[in-house]
Amino acid sequence: MILVIEPIFPNAHHAAVNAGMLRAILIAARVEPVVFAAHPAHRAAVFETLGTVDAAHFGTIDIEVVQPGKVTFKRFMVQAHAILGLTRRLSARVVVCLGTAPETLFACRVLAMIQRSVRIIAVLHGNLDQAAGWRSRDPRHRWFDDRTSLRVADHPAIQLVVLEASIARAAIAMGLVRKERCLVWPMPISEREACEPPHFPDPKRLRIGFVGMGKRSKGFDDFLTLARHFMTTSDRYIFTLVGPLYGEFAPEDVALVDAATGFLDRGDYLKRLHAIDYVCLPLKDETYTLTASGALIDGIAALKPIIALPTPAIHDLFAVGPVGYLCEDLGGMIRVIENTETLADRAKYEIFQSNLQSLRAERLPSALAGVVGRALR
Repeated sequence: MILVIEPIFPNAHHAAVNAGMLRAILIAARVEPVVFAAHPAHRAAVFETLGTVDAAHFGTIDIEVVQPGKVTFKRFMVQAHAILGLTRRLSARVVVCLGTAPETLFACRVLAMIQRSVRIIAVLHGNLDQAAGWRSRDPRHRWFDDRTSLRVADHPAIQLVVLEASIARAAIAMGLVRKERCLVWPMPISEREACEPPHFPDPKRLRIGFVGMGKRSKGFDDFLTLARHFMTTSDRYIFTLVGPLYGEFAPEDVALVDAATGFLDRGDYLKRLHAIDYVCLPLKDETYTLTASGALIDGIAALKPIIALPTPAIHDLFAVGPVGYLCEDLGGMIRVIENTETLADRAKYEIFQSNLQSLRAERLPSALAGVVGRALR
């Protein structure tokens, strides 16, 4: 029995990634039973992307989930109750935590001490970035923060999963995790979201999109700088925010961008993504050295070439060949975007898309099942 649990999010957050992970686990498990435990709202969002599942070897269980926030004893107790209780109830052989916070890793360590035969796999998202960042001097906070929880999770029964090889390299080099405790499961792409046909740009109306949450930490302020540079002098561009707006920005700058208002569900998000020609990724290296970019993976799924600043994960993508334009700085991005004829060159665009298809194929759940299966055995 394999227990797959999402103990962090009571909403649609990370649902697309979790759907891909769950599909890969189901393929790898073959006929071994798999149970997915999550908040009902999160489970519904996962199934929106996951699609149909063979019910003969699969089941679901609803659990209580406390909204993410500061580390609290209540959240630890709720997560420990779900993780330990379901492991015992189901006699699970493997427990996979799709999301983790400090409380989750403490609960995993308790489980490892109580039930020594259980294998535990914990997927890290922003944990490493938090652990490497500013740390309180107050020992009451330090005892339960991300850095301490990673040390607590250093146990033979616990494997920590990161979503890019570049993240593993950085985390190991920084001493945040040990090599023998670290697994790489590349962030998956759903088969259902990987079927959009190729889309070719129009040089008279290029659509440049910022994909994901419009936040300063993700480089949206730089995207607005690009929009201001081009939109005030030319009508050959449409700059689009493919995702929700977070934070305060100058209204006159936001007005230059085609931005959605209100809630944006997955279907609306994908429609906006499919409408653009290039994914613009002015990602900040300090944010994305230890954190995977879901926006980048969504762009690969939709075969959208990138115009990006160099982060380690983006550098790795170019190993298969060019998938767009890699720029050293914002000035380099401006020089690329202003050359509309080159951006609309169909032969180059087809090369980019061919290489993106290769990257996409590597991240489909059917391709990842081998990597996942080795960890589950």
